[in-house]
Amino acid sequence: NICIPDLKLCADMADKALLIGAENVVLIHITAVNAGEGAYEAELVVELPKGAYFQTAHSISQKHYVVSEVRNEECAGFESGTAQDPPAASETASKLICNSRKENETHLVACEIGNPMKFQTKIQVDMEVSVSQLEEAGDNVTFKIQLKSKNRDNPNSNVKLLQVPVKVKAWMKLWGNSAPASILLPLVTEYPKNESKKVADYGPSVEHIYQLQNDGPSSVSGAELLVNFPNRFRESFLLYITKVTTEGSISCSPSNETNPLKVRLVQLN
Repeated sequence: NICIPDLKLCADMADKALLIGAENVVLIHITAVNAGEGAYEAELVVELPKGAYFQTAHSISQKHYVVSEVRNEECAGFESGTAQDPPAASETASKLICNSRKENETHLVACEIGNPMKFQTKIQVDMEVSVSQLEEAGDNVTFKIQLKSKNRDNPNSNVKLLQVPVKVKAWMKLWGNSAPASILLPLVTEYPKNESKKVADYGPSVEHIYQLQNDGPSSVSGAELLVNFPNRFRESFLLYITKVTTEGSISCSPSNETNPLKVRLVQLN
């Protein structure tokens, strides 16, 4: 006798997006059904995108199923062979035996789900996959899922493509302080106007420190920090930039020329 299975599957994913720079762990929910005769050496095959690595998979097997139990409308097409018996007849939770392999430069994970996978059997699978290295992934990554068997006729199920968006998320923080915190200046300045070359003749020194930090998880490029300050008051300098120093890969281009009067700066050891 020749057994002709009728394998069907649907799948969804709890995670709505993957973040660049993060160690994403996604949970794929898969419902596999055989509405036909026994499927021999049946396995669930998932084609993994670049940067995805299989972690573990668990299943709940039911010998009887009804349409109302299936999670989404796509699975509601599993009406062929629907049993009228209560679905609680038999349920078994177990860890699936899965093996990773490579076919034509494609990374696959194959999980054994029955030999045979009998008539009117529904198997719900939760597969955990880690995903990283998404910098060159584009707008989304795709998981390709299918049930396969060794039967001669109608051996495989439909193919389900799960597309998951890839997004960038960065948390930028900015701190700043002034040393000293405040300075009292006279209303009419007694300092020389553009004549002295001594920096002390232009008023007390004030140092502003700004710290920019990215808490990720994604990296950012082209970030700019724009600092506006009161440069002049009554045709004289109010805040006069003597120098700008940075730490890390930062380049600064002040809109006002640094030290335009070429005053002599005090060098600290």
